[in-house]
This record gives sequence, C-alpha cells and structure tokens, in this order.
Amino acid sequence: MDTVNDAFSRFFSARDTSAPKEEIRAKKAKLNIEKHTLEMLEASLAQFDGMIPQTFIKRVADSEARINTLESEIQSLEGALTIEAETLEITTYQDILDLYETEEGRLKLNTFFISRGILFEVTYEKELMSVGLNVKIKNEATELYTHEYFYFTKDPLKKFGIPDLSHIIK
Repeated sequence: MDTVNDAFSRFFSARDTSAPKEEIRAKKAKLNIEKHTLEMLEASLAQFDGMIPQTFIKRVADSEARINTLESEIQSLEGALTIEAETLEITTYQDILDLYETEEGRLKLNTFFISRGILFEVTYEKELMSVGLNVKIKNEATELYTHEYFYFTKDPLKKFGIPDLSHIIK
C-alpha cells in the first residue's frame, strides 16, 4: 500500500509544464533581472554630485517601464491561468474512478493531465496476452509509473477491483 500511496503522491504532485506556466516562469525570471538592474542603478545614483546625466535618468525610467510591463503581463497570464487551472482532490484510485464515471469528471481528469504534461503510453501484446502502462511527464526521461500485466481473462481489471468500464461512456 505504501508503494501505491507513494506513486499517487508523485503522480499528482507533478510540476505543471503547460505553456502558460512556462511563460509565467520566464517572465518572472526577466522581472527579477530587471528589478536587480534597477537596484544597481539606484545604488549608482549616490555617486553623482548635483547633476544627474540624462542618459542615466533615461535608463532608470526605461527599467521602471519594463518592470511595470512585466508585472502587468504576469498578472494577466496568472489571471487567465486561474480560470483554466484544474486541481483535483485525489487520494485513492476510487476517486479517479468516481471522476471517470461522469463526462464532467473525465474532462477534469483530461485537463489536469494535459496541463501537467502527463502522458500515458499503453502497449498491448495479443500473443503474450499482456498490457503495459507507462506514465511519464512530457519531455522528461523519468517515468512516474511503469507496469506490465499479463491477463488470462476477459476482465483484466477485475483483479484490481475495477469492473468493466465500457458501460460508463455512452
């Protein structure tokens, strides 16, 4: 059971790798650099006696304008992302099955997996009567979960207490 709980924990804490999240991270990095630049410019201000050169004033003003623009863009992106974000309160596989039973639940699951770049790769070997499942995060080599199951019945999920799910989707 500890293995299952560990897998669930790793699986549902996967970093969100969606394009909007990556764009926000990139803009925040630029914002930090720009704020540091402004701090350095302000620290340099003390060296001037009386007259401050126009080019220096222009650099400070440009830096402040870039900071305001980046903060505005980040706020806009985060606002749009909040609307699209999907969080799931899942602690057991039964929670997933409960979501799977409704169209709205399946949409929530799909949104969650897609926004985090979680990929499911299923393999099927008819001759070996086996089904394989690999779960990983897009663009990462490490797999979150790998399992190969050899079945000998028409209900391969019955072993896990999961009935035939084909009746759910109409």
